[in-house]
Amino acid sequence: APRAPVSRWRIRIPESGVKLNISPLIAATQIPEKSAASQPAEETTVLAFVGPAPVVQIDWTPKAEGATGLATLATVQAEQQVRVEDGVVRTRTQLTYEISRAALAELVVEVPADQRVINVLDANVRQWSVTAPTATASAPSGEARQRIAIQLFEPARATQNIVIELEKFITEAEQKKLRAPVVAAAIGVGRQQGVVVVAVADGLRSEVTAHTGLLQVDAAELPKSLSNWKWQLSYRYASIPYDLTLQIEKVQPRITAETLAEASLEPEQITLDVLTLYNIERAG
Repeated sequence: APRAPVSRWRIRIPESGVKLNISPLIAATQIPEKSAASQPAEETTVLAFVGPAPVVQIDWTPKAEGATGLATLATVQAEQQVRVEDGVVRTRTQLTYEISRAALAELVVEVPADQRVINVLDANVRQWSVTAPTATASAPSGEARQRIAIQLFEPARATQNIVIELEKFITEAEQKKLRAPVVAAAIGVGRQQGVVVVAVADGLRSEVTAHTGLLQVDAAELPKSLSNWKWQLSYRYASIPYDLTLQIEKVQPRITAETLAEASLEPEQITLDVLTLYNIERAG
């Protein structure tokens, strides 16, 4: 537009009830619908006086109609604890949902098919069930998944916490290639990110053989809720799926001993007294 000292603008937006912003603005007034004979229905007309400027900016905000008819959008923050003991792996995962646009009456969580679902915890959980294993995109390649369908007492509208407890008994052969379970929120979840921590029981030693999609972090960077335990491994991930494979082996004890032997020889008898002091290290 020409850079006149004052220019007059007549702005028509084909929608009623909008909020209009004009820059640079000297004065503006909205023309009522009933006084504008030529104005179509569902239209906003504004008469504005604009000052001199190389660029005139006009923007407007439609009348808010809420999220009626829109699908639920949620993001999830996860804290996953994996504890490896002799012959068993126990996993506890807390999922914190941030929900927008619409409420969630049901949550769906995917876990590996070889994991046994022990419990689903929260005061708002009415009931939960596990479906048959299938292949999904949220798992490492070749891993079958099962789904946990969680019914809520009250639909979640802003936030919702869910704790998933899993368990898996492992053989000595499976310990050589142990994959940390990927717990993934599904249906209506746009993004999931979080942390994974691993603790190995005394007498066991772990070695990471593969990790994909994970960034190792220092224990001081973990959330406060995870600071009350000594974790051997700690990672952060920005999206799923990820892969964390461990090799677990038993630590062999290192034993040293000091022995004092006293022998007593008599005409018809030999008496031997032995005192041994063991020093056992590494494992029992």
